[in-house]
Amino acid sequence: MLFTFSIIWGLLRGILASSDDYVAAVVEHSPILAPILPVNVSTAQSLMMKNLASYEKHAINAKQSGAQIVVFPEDGIYGVTLGPFTNLPYMENIPSSTAISTENINPCLSEVQFEDRPVLRRLSCLARDLSIAIVANMGDVQPCQPLTDKGCRTTTKLAKYNTDVAFDTDGRLLAKYHKKHLFFEYEYTEPESASLAVFTTSFGVKFGLFTCFDMLFQKPAQELVRRLGIKNIAFPTAWINSFPYLASVAVQQAWSRAMGVNVLAANLHIPTYNFTGSGIYSSGKVISEFMSSVPGESELLMGKVNANPLGNPPKIGGDDHYVNKSYKPDPEKHPQFVYKALVGNEGAVDACHGNFCCHAKFSRQELDGELYALGAFSGMDEHEPEEYKIQVCTLRKCATTLSQCSQQTNASQTMFSFLSINGSFSESTFIYPVFMLGNRQLLQPEFVHVGNGSMTYNDQSVAVLTATLYGRIFTETVRE
Repeated sequence: MLFTFSIIWGLLRGILASSDDYVAAVVEHSPILAPILPVNVSTAQSLMMKNLASYEKHAINAKQSGAQIVVFPEDGIYGVTLGPFTNLPYMENIPSSTAISTENINPCLSEVQFEDRPVLRRLSCLARDLSIAIVANMGDVQPCQPLTDKGCRTTTKLAKYNTDVAFDTDGRLLAKYHKKHLFFEYEYTEPESASLAVFTTSFGVKFGLFTCFDMLFQKPAQELVRRLGIKNIAFPTAWINSFPYLASVAVQQAWSRAMGVNVLAANLHIPTYNFTGSGIYSSGKVISEFMSSVPGESELLMGKVNANPLGNPPKIGGDDHYVNKSYKPDPEKHPQFVYKALVGNEGAVDACHGNFCCHAKFSRQELDGELYALGAFSGMDEHEPEEYKIQVCTLRKCATTLSQCSQQTNASQTMFSFLSINGSFSESTFIYPVFMLGNRQLLQPEFVHVGNGSMTYNDQSVAVLTATLYGRIFTETVRE
């Protein structure tokens, strides 16, 4: 009897231990790009249906492999070639968040009502037919009043938003989110405030939702975690890699680790424009990762995720401050780092930008032809239509000479067995701990110790592309 009870209890424990797990999928999609010249609605819908046919193949494969949710990338349904005068035919009117939360909207079961919104309907039916939750990105067009609504165009009286949508396993529309922080996206309207979009799936997991550039801001990204306690993030993105320290997968891992949450990140795959890099992460642990420079290669990533990961975000609050829109940042202006070269097989190096200083110690197998430097910067990073305050310590491989350290590099061979970095960061700085290997892959978090404005690697030798403490300051008012 006791033996039988032990077996039954062991089985129950296994079921209970895995009850918080779910299987997630993300798709790095290589889209058919919309033409640059204007087209009519019929032509636009035909192109979007071709991209959605690719979505369907991936969703079927994901479901057959046990996935309960699949996330698709930002701009995946029409690509990144649209402008403010060509994107309207690709937009659909998405119900309001209030209607979504109160009216049980299911486009798949409402053929007549959604006849003129084929993207919404196809996504809904795909979720329903496969019994899989779906997160996708599309365009939302809404009527507006030019005299009262921010960003409303006087000619069309329409606002066009970069929008994420989430569908449950029965096809029901669960949530929508308008991207707040636009990155040179003149074709979209910036919403007046950053909304906190959440949804709970039929398999009992609550997700937060935001898009791409939002990840570098307090609202909505960090507020979802700090205010609402969200532990699972669906993250459609069209992230342009800036190697080495703002590479897509490195930032995704860093944010997941710093915030102590799961991140399901789906990027576009257009290597010609530097779009690539997707992954599934749990408090920085890499469950699945993909980055490829091969054009035309879409990828389905899968992984089992615990809905309640260990880890908590640092207690750094404050508010995002925005530049006055009458001020126009220079889109060609980049942070001007102060770089100091690493010399020898082992040693220490310091770099200071004004009163902000970075320090590094290292042990390596020095390789002829590969120059490494420690860089320091504290100040404004300008991206229209807003600028933001950063503090960064970055040890990185330089392109060729010290004066060219700010140029992008995406591979290295120099082996490091020890590396530590720290900086005189402000107490209000939120730090993304970025560590990327020479082949553009990531290390699991247990190999890189992070804490108190520092980062240390001390294990077997690995080729290092960058080790960076990328800090964001949310509490300081920027240029007014």
